[in-house]
Amino acid sequence: MNNHKDQPYKDDRAPKVQRTDRTAISRRHANHMNSLSTDVGSTVTGGNGYLLRNRAGWDVPVGREAALLLSEGVWPRETAILEACEQLGVLTVEQVARAFFNNPRSAYTQLRFLESRRFLARIQVDRSTIRLATATAYEPGLQFANGRHRRNPVYILDWNGYYLLTEQYGYRPRNWNPARAGVVTSRVGHSLGISELWSYLVASARATHELDLASDELCRNWG
Repeated sequence: MNNHKDQPYKDDRAPKVQRTDRTAISRRHANHMNSLSTDVGSTVTGGNGYLLRNRAGWDVPVGREAALLLSEGVWPRETAILEACEQLGVLTVEQVARAFFNNPRSAYTQLRFLESRRFLARIQVDRSTIRLATATAYEPGLQFANGRHRRNPVYILDWNGYYLLTEQYGYRPRNWNPARAGVVTSRVGHSLGISELWSYLVASARATHELDLASDELCRNWG
């Protein structure tokens, strides 16, 4: 199937639809979540690096109406996370936890939820790149109950996240481009470093009650 068919730069936007009752969405092979990758030809991007709308092993619908139907449980905080991913390009679990939550485990749980409905996608970035960009020897707090260490995944905005922001909230994308959003280049470390600084500034403002999590000030001038 041609994944360029419904690119987000055509003026053929469908009328908005109303959110319906909670929709139960399943996904095949849930254990594949930990193996998602952005290598060319992987399950996240196609052979040309384009972010895939249809992916092997997934049965989550993608599109304007699907994004709205799947948006039960997406509240202002989650919307702010989607906007941050759009403008900054990449965010780690630690960065999301610092900016929006009180602990990494809550952030990880919510990011998995957003990923399962194709609002966000997880990309594969070398662990050493993440550590260098975030100036951490390891990712504290992200551990399993038995003490085994967990990676600090990197997320990008996925198709349903794009559709939800633009169709439901009238958001105008500043950075997201499906032709390059899922491709890991030499600039990913730089982008992660910017996101790291941003997360500390947001956390500081949030701690002093100077910033509304749902406001556009979260990412203004960082896109």
